[in-house]
Amino acid sequence: MNKLILLLSFSSSLTAFCQYSFPGCYSTYESGLVYTQGQHVSFQNRNYEAKYWTNTAPPGADWTNLGGCGSADVVVGPAYSNTKRVIGYMPSWNTTYNFNDYDPSKLTNVIVSFLEFKMNNTNFNSDDFASIQFTTESIDAVSNVLITKELLSKSHEAQTKVSVAIGGAEDYGFLWLMNTYFNNDAKLNEIAQLIVNYADQKGIDGVDLDMECWWSDPAISGTTDLGGRIRGSKWNDPDEGPHQAAVGLKKLAQKIKSLRPSLLTSAAVFGTSWYGNNYDDGIAQHLDWIGLMTYDFTGSWSTSPHGPHTALRKTPLNTYVNQSLDNPIYSAQDALEYWQGISTSTWNHDGGFSVPRSKLCIGSAFYGYDFSTPKPAGNGYSTLSYKDIVQQFPTAPTSYDLLDPINKSGFVGLNGKSIYYETPMSIKNKFNYVDNYGHQGIIIWELTNDLHPNNPNSLLFALSSQTGLGIEDRQNNIYQLYSSGNKIYFSNNEKGLAHNKFIEVYSLTGQQLERHILLEAKGFVTSKLPAGFYVVKVNTTVKKLYLE
Repeated sequence: MNKLILLLSFSSSLTAFCQYSFPGCYSTYESGLVYTQGQHVSFQNRNYEAKYWTNTAPPGADWTNLGGCGSADVVVGPAYSNTKRVIGYMPSWNTTYNFNDYDPSKLTNVIVSFLEFKMNNTNFNSDDFASIQFTTESIDAVSNVLITKELLSKSHEAQTKVSVAIGGAEDYGFLWLMNTYFNNDAKLNEIAQLIVNYADQKGIDGVDLDMECWWSDPAISGTTDLGGRIRGSKWNDPDEGPHQAAVGLKKLAQKIKSLRPSLLTSAAVFGTSWYGNNYDDGIAQHLDWIGLMTYDFTGSWSTSPHGPHTALRKTPLNTYVNQSLDNPIYSAQDALEYWQGISTSTWNHDGGFSVPRSKLCIGSAFYGYDFSTPKPAGNGYSTLSYKDIVQQFPTAPTSYDLLDPINKSGFVGLNGKSIYYETPMSIKNKFNYVDNYGHQGIIIWELTNDLHPNNPNSLLFALSSQTGLGIEDRQNNIYQLYSSGNKIYFSNNEKGLAHNKFIEVYSLTGQQLERHILLEAKGFVTSKLPAGFYVVKVNTTVKKLYLE
């Protein structure tokens, strides 16, 4: 498969981290002392101000949370120092996608979605609603992508790690199992072993635990919406703690890691508190990363504000239609603050969770919401894939939202439409944000919604040009490449490797210019190109060379 190779900015390795900045800490709170209105203390790396006379420890109704204090490495943890992850989800149900277009060289990780647990009936309250086995349909669909469509082999050839996602928005079997067996070690061990056995059998690198159906399903009796869970607040509401299904999920992650420490283990979670308060943030210590689903902030309900659904930065009030304090537009920045525990207490969870910044990835949506078109049935507005938006409106990649302070988010208001979406500029901006602030990377939902990855307007094309993926950023290169004059010299570093490979030469904009058969273990080929810089690749070895 020909892969587009780019001249890339190595921002992961060249850009110094722009740390979170926090004020100094006040004197540490002392138990037994009485504090009066206006006095300041620090407690667990947070600053607080007493609202009135109090002898109770913060947080709570007697205190105003002023936010984190002290060293960023203490408040939000050390920055992620390895190569940033670009994690693309590949759905198993899209039968029209051309897998010849799949380019793993632009990703560090790909996650095939979804394996689902078997449901035995439609009564969620029954004793045998779900079984500890995957459905035949989901096994076949995922295997079709991994094996038949050769995603696994192509990804491993490009040294891209492959995971399979378990669960999803409709897997009530997974929710039931975690809810029913959250305190049953034997059952959780059985589920963990099932997952590890599957990973071993398929030769995949990881599993993604995606438990997100916290809402009711009319087709399944006994299901209820589990949003709005109280986790403590500035009004001193009692902390109900995580949902027991999330406790089960945390224990499951721990058991998977115990059984197979080398298996990449991750989770996709809601970024905001409405459903986010269900989770147990203790799961982070058993995961390689947590992917925050920082999309659908607008558009998925009928009274939604009309604005960006996958915003990076906080959106000022009264910017968009229907936006208000009670109906806000959240952002990736809000979600990161919530999961790191540095958000305001108005999120109904005083400060939020306490996950280190190095474990967190933010999300990029390869689709948009059209607020001119309500869904024919159900709640919310219609969605369009990014490629369909560009097909209908060729200027969409550069048609930015005038209300966006940095003019990077996409908006199309032509022909009576009102579409908000990700653009090449906004996805680059997201990568810069996680790079500068020390987070682990970006998750993409989902790859089949994009243009061809070699198209300059492709979102993945734009992201790979920002991340440094695809050129001199892969480990275990087999060939050495260098140039002298107009000759490309090569040598093979692995004995016994077949040498009927190709040397491919690309322009700096990604156009393939030459292709030479490699018949020997070492030697040279002569190029007929004008003098200048080119990108040369053999297998997964990629170099930028100057040819005279």
